[in-house]
Amino acid sequence: MRKTIPIIRIIRLVQYVNECNVKEILPLKNDVISYIQNQFPDEIYNIQQFNRDKAKIREELGIDLKCNKKHQYYVDDSDQVGLLESSLDYYEMFSILNQANALPDLFLISERKPLGLNQISDVVSHISNK
Repeated sequence: MRKTIPIIRIIRLVQYVNECNVKEILPLKNDVISYIQNQFPDEIYNIQQFNRDKAKIREELGIDLKCNKKHQYYVDDSDQVGLLESSLDYYEMFSILNQANALPDLFLISERKPLGLNQISDVVSHISNK
């Protein structure tokens, strides 16, 4: 039994909720858990793991999965949905390639959270202002 890299599971979880939201569907907690169980049938996925994954999503990706009064989930990031989707796709691709040792030695995939991203807008502004 091959264990899934947790970040891949987390990315699939966010992608599922986001895809449902784009279709104007708000999935229930059980819907999300069932989806992840179907995606990774060799692993046990339950409510406790779902709650841990939500915390990791908030901590590592800066994405907050919100829940309404009916316990339906949505991604609270409507302004940057396109950026969110493409970022998750690229991150998943690199994670899979890294897991398969398919990346050349030129790529170094780090597990640590990137620092200084809050300064990128200042750098871009300074570059555009020359």
